[in-house]
Amino acid sequence: MFCPQCGAEYREGLTSCTDCHVLLGHGRPTVLPKPTEDPFLPFREAFDPLWLGRMTELLKRAQVPYMVLQREDFLFHLKAKMPYVICVRNSYSQKAEKAWEEEFGTEEELEAAFASGAFDLPESYVPQEKKGL
Repeated sequence: MFCPQCGAEYREGLTSCTDCHVLLGHGRPTVLPKPTEDPFLPFREAFDPLWLGRMTELLKRAQVPYMVLQREDFLFHLKAKMPYVICVRNSYSQKAEKAWEEEFGTEEELEAAFASGAFDLPESYVPQEKKGL
């Protein structure tokens, strides 16, 4: 099974393309669309939805177009992957990096802060139970 728009191949039994949302066909398309001139590229990954929200807010303020890829099957793999991947357009990658450094510093500074325990929870921290569940 193949997508008639993007040419992606799917296993038998699926009926529509997960990216293009069109019905699949049995034959490989003879003419595939040209790749985009300005593709989305991975920018950062996140495990925590709150951290994801903070990073996407940063990109919104910087007016950088982005999309978030969400991996839902990471729990079933022996080698866990980050469930969220933030992608930015290639032409905006430098602008995104600059906004990141203004907000969080360089990668080295951020890793040094993590290593020093600056992001650790205090020992007095007690998790709150969610009400209404």
